Amino acid sequence: MLARQSAIRPKFRVRGGSTALRQGRVYKKKKVSLRDQLVRDAVLIGHAADRDHDFSSASAAGDTRLAARTRRRARSATDNQLARFSLSVTVDAMNQHDPIIVTRCRELGIDQHGLVSITNFVRAAMYHIALPGTLPADQHLAIDNAVRRATNRIACQGRHGDSRSMSRVLSRGALRLREAILADPAIPAGKKLGHWRSQVTDEHQEPVREVERRWGATPDIAAETVVAWLLERPSAIILREEERRIANAHRHSGAPEERYAEPGIIIELVELGAADFFAQGRVRPQRKSAYHVERLPFADA
Repeated sequence: MLARQSAIRPKFRVRGGSTALRQGRVYKKKKVSLRDQLVRDAVLIGHAADRDHDFSSASAAGDTRLAARTRRRARSATDNQLARFSLSVTVDAMNQHDPIIVTRCRELGIDQHGLVSITNFVRAAMYHIALPGTLPADQHLAIDNAVRRATNRIACQGRHGDSRSMSRVLSRGALRLREAILADPAIPAGKKLGHWRSQVTDEHQEPVREVERRWGATPDIAAETVVAWLLERPSAIILREEERRIANAHRHSGAPEERYAEPGIIIELVELGAADFFAQGRVRPQRKSAYHVERLPFADA
């Protein structure tokens, strides 16, 4: 709300570009009917309005204005529609320009929400790097954090979680171990997953430092290019004993082929992550926290 002085009395106006929200607690007199009419007229809406509105009096303006402290919690139906529209535009662009990314996401069990999340980590790092005065150490941290967060999303099939429990990219050694643990009657069913997790680790097929080197060598690189790298060689779950066999020269550099040749590590993409594997068909309870989002599969090509 902006007040504009006139020769007779002040006018109160909602300017075009307002971000007033539909829901929320109004001040004192609560002229809900006036507020609702302004909503119907697309003056008070959940996104930028494209026209002004003059109130007939200061009282009418004050009665209609939303409490500022409730705005952070208020989300209108229009907000949700805009969020879904923004998501669909982002994913549609990826579908159109890089079908290889979408195909790879399907292979790894990643949905549209997951792909947007992965891409946003990369975009946020690019924004940070481009800020004036960003120190080299901060640039390193931005890339390192983006790569680690994005690869965790990939391992967890586009969601937040524990990669060792959810990843479907495993070494043959890790696969044999979980088969052995499942068949071992001495290990209680409820402890099999934990027993397996204690003996495996998350290993970046392409080390973070290698991704950072490639990223830094191309200043104008597109976010989708980085996402394609990460999807092509996602982190893998391997035995801790296998990790110790990787030569020091290949700890932080090199392609998977040369890094894994000497220790004999072979990576496979399987149908089930460890949590689902040890559940053995039992329906696992789905925890729906405040951040839960239903899966949104890619449309058929």
